Amino acid sequence: MSDLHGNVTAFGTFAREDFSPVCARYIQHTEAQVTWKLVTEVSELPSDLGSRMGSQGNTGPEERAEAAARDLADRGLAVTARAVRETASVRMTVAATVARAWRDAEAEDSKLTVPEAPADVTARFAAIWADAYRAAAATITPERDRLATEVAELHGEAEALTAEVVMAEEERDAARTAAGDAEARATRAQRGEQEEKTRTEIAQAAAKEANAERDRLSAQVDNLISRIPKLED
Repeated sequence: MSDLHGNVTAFGTFAREDFSPVCARYIQHTEAQVTWKLVTEVSELPSDLGSRMGSQGNTGPEERAEAAARDLADRGLAVTARAVRETASVRMTVAATVARAWRDAEAEDSKLTVPEAPADVTARFAAIWADAYRAAAATITPERDRLATEVAELHGEAEALTAEVVMAEEERDAARTAAGDAEARATRAQRGEQEEKTRTEIAQAAAKEANAERDRLSAQVDNLISRIPKLED
């Protein structure tokens, strides 16, 4: 990232030295836009990279406020004292001064007709931009590919686990069905045993009654037979 930022800064220095003040002013603004674009393009780099870059120099509150104003303008946001204060973490007096100066400069710029950038400036800028973009892509691509591979592996693991869950659910449902069938058979068997027991008890009671009736009739017959000789006498 520092190399990319250095390329853009070198380009701005070259332009200020070799072209008119009007072009230099245009390029100064373009330099800020390019720097912001580069930061946006390589946002996938480690999250603390920006803080490490910012900590390389000991900047004062005025410089931080000016950088915040430039950043707000590059992002199309209003450069107000409150926005500068929140972005740069400076006192309100510093933020108000910088915001006022920035608005005055914008008002001055609005009165100035900025010509188109010369062709050689555009060409050199395009070359620097291409180099910076390639460098950023070379830095980001390996990490992006590694993450893409990890994501693909995680998707594969998720699909395998999903298949295992489906199989386990099917086995569980089959076991539940088998248990239900076994319970139903056991219930039917118990009911059959109870019915058989009832039939046995009924048969035993009927047999007991039949035996009792047989004994009664036998006793009656014996009684009648014992009375026959007495009638003959």
